[in-house]
Amino acid sequence: METDHAAACRYFTPGDACRVALDAYRAAADRLTPPFGQPWMLDGQPFATPADFADDFVAELVARLGLLALDRLGTFAPPEERSDPWQRAYLAAPEKMCEIISVRETELAQAMHELRRGENARHNAATEGDSAHAGG
Repeated sequence: METDHAAACRYFTPGDACRVALDAYRAAADRLTPPFGQPWMLDGQPFATPADFADDFVAELVARLGLLALDRLGTFAPPEERSDPWQRAYLAAPEKMCEIISVRETELAQAMHELRRGENARHNAATEGDSAHAGG
């Protein structure tokens, strides 16, 4: 029988993951409503957006996993974001992400191209074929 060395890293069960995720979801959802007496729209901007909800959910999830680590491991150890969410999404569903990433990369390349030499010396030097003047 092969030793499962990763078992020591799995300090929470699938059930714990579902419970923590549901608690994080509820906490993030609670923040979607403006405080009593405040309007939903202020100066043409909504109190919250879908991105706000997703950001709050992730922050709650990270905090709650850190607290679970404190309970189980004796140390507050929130996970650190170490990967690119674009890459993770591509690996999970390449058929959904290919066009989105292509458009994003094209827009980024265009934005980089439009910067003045001093703001983006490496890109401009490479595209102009003059690395000796990369510093501006």
